[in-house]
Amino acid sequence: MLFLRKSKYEAPLAIVFTALLIGGVLFYLRGGDINFLFDAGNKKQENQEETQEEQIIPEGWQTHANTTLRVEFSYPPEWGPIEQKSEPCYFEEEGGFSHIYNEQPCRHVFLLASGLENNPLILSSQSELFAQFGQKRDQYFGDLVTVARRQDIETREFISVYCLEEAASKRGESCETETYPNGVVITKSVQGPIIENEENKAKTIVYYIIYRPNSPYDNIIFSTEFLPEDMPFTEQEEVMDTIVSTLKIK
Repeated sequence: MLFLRKSKYEAPLAIVFTALLIGGVLFYLRGGDINFLFDAGNKKQENQEETQEEQIIPEGWQTHANTTLRVEFSYPPEWGPIEQKSEPCYFEEEGGFSHIYNEQPCRHVFLLASGLENNPLILSSQSELFAQFGQKRDQYFGDLVTVARRQDIETREFISVYCLEEAASKRGESCETETYPNGVVITKSVQGPIIENEENKAKTIVYYIIYRPNSPYDNIIFSTEFLPEDMPFTEQEEVMDTIVSTLKIK
């Protein structure tokens, strides 16, 4: 699940003393080499991180592996199959046009849950070049990072401080950010109720804004915004929480 919390336990004095005694003996036997203590600690930390990253996938869920974004996640079978669409920007070159510039893509990639009513959009990712050469918008959740980039704000910085901005309290009910050992940053923002349709019905929306390093698609945004209105918000949030928790970045 998202935003794991670590518990703290207070060891009795006798246990601490015993540990120090054993450590001293091992230190003596190793000829004064203390590096083995740090090596053991590092291995323990790596094992803990691996355990935290293991997520339980609900029975019957399907897996979507996306080669363009190099990500993988699981989803309810009734949502699928997951369909990919894209919006490229083009550069003129000899013999025609291309959406590749200096070996970097200029593309907006989005995924649809084709099994649900109206094929709602559930994920968006825009490449770094799309911020400069792509279509100019600011009313769509997929443009959040791109709008920031056009103001010379780096993706990681924007996502890391998203919840700390003064406007955060006006945007929604709750907002929290988690940074992982591999450099990935995930901000979950619950915004609403927001009136955004012709019937003036208020809707609460969850955004999962993700920074992933070392990729031209350095931002991934999941959202409940376009999910069917007859799906209760609590169900929307619970399912999307689970989807995001299964996300694997390659």
